[in-house]
Amino acid sequence: MNREIKFRGKNGNDWVFGSLVYSHKENQYYITEHSENELSFEVAPETVGQFTGLRDKNGKEIYEGDILAVCEYDGKTIENYYAKVIWDDCSFITEHADEQQEWLCYHFADSSCSEIEVIGNIHDNPELLTN
Repeated sequence: MNREIKFRGKNGNDWVFGSLVYSHKENQYYITEHSENELSFEVAPETVGQFTGLRDKNGKEIYEGDILAVCEYDGKTIENYYAKVIWDDCSFITEHADEQQEWLCYHFADSSCSEIEVIGNIHDNPELLTN
């Protein structure tokens, strides 16, 4: 199995992407960037999210905590909605505003799903889930 394991987290107002390190002694989280310099940045624990291994219709990486615009077509009707990506019961899940949950991979495996796009995340754009 060859899948990319990486995380993101916020350092101040900036997102940092790379490997996650937790310091038990300091009770702090760090992200080490995958770059030539391999710099590490302390990040806010509540903003840490793992890369799902999937990309949206534009090729953008999908992370835990992202908000997705989903357009589904079942052959008769089109449904548009927003959903957040969460980690639950050992799986990446999408959760709709009505708390309905589906496996994230379902959206990519099901031919009735036409488009998924990352439109924000729960930390920078929480208002997207209230509309």
